[in-house]
Amino acid sequence: MKSMLLTLLLSTVAMAQTAGTVYKATFAGVAITGSPFASLSAATTAESKLGPGPYVNTPYVTTAGTPTTFTVGGSASPSGTAIIAPSASLITDAKGNTWGISAGAQITLNGSADASTQKVLELAYVAGEVWQESAAVTPPRWWGTVAVPAVWLPAGGTLTSPLPTPACAAAPAAASCPAGTWTSSPYPTCWTCTPATTGGTTRPAYNTGNGFYVLNGKLYDANGNPFIIRGVDRAHYDIAPNPGLALTHANAQRVLVETNYGASVASLVAGMTTNAINYKQVPIPVTTITPAGADTSCSSDPAVVAAAVANWVATASSWTTLNKYMLLNIANEWGPTNSTVWRDSNISAVTAMRKAGYLGTLVIDSGGCGQDINDLANYSAAVFAADPQKNIIFSLHEYGESLAKPGPTLAGVQARFATLGKLQTTVGAVYAVLEFGPGNGIGPSPTNITPAQIVAAAEANGLGWAAWAWDDNDLANCMGDNNWFDMQINACTGYTGLASQLTLFGQAMLPFLAIAQPATIFATTTNASVKAASPKLRHP
Repeated sequence: MKSMLLTLLLSTVAMAQTAGTVYKATFAGVAITGSPFASLSAATTAESKLGPGPYVNTPYVTTAGTPTTFTVGGSASPSGTAIIAPSASLITDAKGNTWGISAGAQITLNGSADASTQKVLELAYVAGEVWQESAAVTPPRWWGTVAVPAVWLPAGGTLTSPLPTPACAAAPAAASCPAGTWTSSPYPTCWTCTPATTGGTTRPAYNTGNGFYVLNGKLYDANGNPFIIRGVDRAHYDIAPNPGLALTHANAQRVLVETNYGASVASLVAGMTTNAINYKQVPIPVTTITPAGADTSCSSDPAVVAAAVANWVATASSWTTLNKYMLLNIANEWGPTNSTVWRDSNISAVTAMRKAGYLGTLVIDSGGCGQDINDLANYSAAVFAADPQKNIIFSLHEYGESLAKPGPTLAGVQARFATLGKLQTTVGAVYAVLEFGPGNGIGPSPTNITPAQIVAAAEANGLGWAAWAWDDNDLANCMGDNNWFDMQINACTGYTGLASQLTLFGQAMLPFLAIAQPATIFATTTNASVKAASPKLRHP
C-alpha cells in the first residue's frame, strides 16, 4: 500500500508542476522533490486540497488509515528582507508561508490576497515578524503580524519602520566638493560639504550681471565657482517640495510657472525664495503657456514664443529681483527641428530679455518638443554669439526623440551627449539635459533608457541634468505610482527620507542627487545623505 500511494503521490506532483518553483516533501519518511501540489494524493480520505503552498507539517490520513505528515517549504527569508511595491518577489516566514504584494497593492499570503490590506508600499520580515507599510493612511504607517491568517498590529499602525537603520555611505567623492572639505555627521545627514566661498574665476567684462555666468563652456555662480546642475523638475508650483527635496541633496529645481490658474506673479517669485533659495537650491523658472493660453511645448509658431517673451518682459520688475540666484528658462520645449526659425526666434527672445534687465543666465530648450539635437548642433552657436552677455545654457530633453518609435538606443544617447560636450568647447556656451524620465517605455515619447544610463552619459560629458519630475503625479489626491513620471508616492505629504515614500524612479535618482554640490553663494551646506540612497542601502 505504501508503494502504491507513493506512486500515486508522485503522479499528482508531476501534474501540478510549475516552472521555476521547487518544494521538498516527505511521504511516510520518504523524501520527495517536486512542485506545488494540487492535492496531497488522490487517495487521501479527506480529499485535502492545498493550493500552491507552501504548507508545513500538514497531517493527513491515507486510505489505509496510516497517519503521516506532508511537509512543503524552504528556509525562511533572512531577517531584514524587504520588498518595495510593485514586485513579484516573495518573503518566506519561519513556518514556510509566503508573503508578497499583489498588483492591486494588497498583501498576499500563500498566493491569496488579504482583503484587509490596501495601498501597500513595502513588505518586510524582521525577527520572525511580517510587516507591511501602507499608504491607506497619511502619512503611511507600518503594521506587523506573527499570526496566520494575519492579525495586523498595532491597530493604528506605527510611523517607526521595523527595518534597521542603515549605516552611512562612504564619503562622497572629493570632486563633488571642490576646494572644500567633506566632514562626517550623524545619520541621516552623514556628510557636510564646506566649499570655497570665493572663486578663482573672474567674471568677464562683457557680463554685467551679478548672478550666474557662462565662461568657456562652464557655468559659474556669483562667487566665481563652477556649478553643475544636478536637480529635478517640478510640475506643480503650488505644491511645496521642501524640506523633503532638500533631503535628496538636489542643487536645483526647474519649476513650471504661469498665472493662468490663479497664481500672481508676486506669489510665483516669492515661491522661488521660500521653496528653493531658502533650501540652497537654484530656481529655474520656466513658462509652458502664454497668458492667452497657448502651449509652448511642441509648438513651432514664432508668435507663441514671442508671447512668452513679452510676458517675461512685462513682469521683469518682479522676476529680475532674483537675477543673482536664478537661471531663467524662456519657453519650455518650443521650436521647430533643425530650423533657422528656431535660431532667429531665440535671437529675438534673448535680445528682448536683455533689454528688459534679465542679465543672469538664460536657458533655451531645443526644438522638436525639446528633443532635437540638430537645433543645438547647427544653430546654438549663432544664438550664443548674438547674446551681449554670452550667458546661455542650451537644454536637450532626452525622451523618445520626438515621438519616434522605437525609442533611442543607449549608443544614440551617448553620441548626442558627446555632441553637446564638444559644443561646450567649440561654442563656449553651456549645454545640459534638463528633462528625462524613468524609462520603461512610459509616456507619450517612450524610451527604455534608464535614468542611471542617462546620468552616466551626462556626467561623462560634463553636462548638468535634471530629472522629470519630483511631483508629476498621475493619480488623484497627489498620489503617484510607477506608471508615470512622479518621483514621490504622495507629493502632498512629501518625502521624509524613507524609500517607501518614493517611486522606483525616485529611488533610482537618489544616489545621483546625493553627489550634487550646492552653489557657493549659499555658503556651507550639508549633504543630506538620505535614509534611502538606494533600496540596497535602505535595507542592508
